Amino acid sequence: MKAMASAAKTISEIFAGKVAYDATAFKAATETIRRRSGSAMVDAFPADSLGEPSAAKADIGQSQEEFAALARHLESLAAALSDAADDAPDGITEAMRMKPGMAMGSNLLGKRAGGAADTDPSKTQPNTYSI
Repeated sequence: MKAMASAAKTISEIFAGKVAYDATAFKAATETIRRRSGSAMVDAFPADSLGEPSAAKADIGQSQEEFAALARHLESLAAALSDAADDAPDGITEAMRMKPGMAMGSNLLGKRAGGAADTDPSKTQPNTYSI
């Protein structure tokens, strides 16, 4: 999870203009998230390992199907961003930016601060959206 957090920070800082775009670093960060999400993320949190003494939140186990759908969704988004990076050696393109209406600010279970769930990512067809 630390590698994913570091990769997400790299991507965020590049999008925010806090650090200069480096195509190699950007691609590596997207690939780190892609490789560690999806089934790899689900496998890292088996139901019998959640809650104390683990730092994993128990609600992951209580919503395992939703967690798995979000892990696959994250993998799909990272893959799309990685593919877009191949066509952007000189900087972030508009095709790589979030579009209005795309969910952001959610935790791994897709819950917003108000408690409402975002659109169920298991119902989203992979790669049918642009980022």
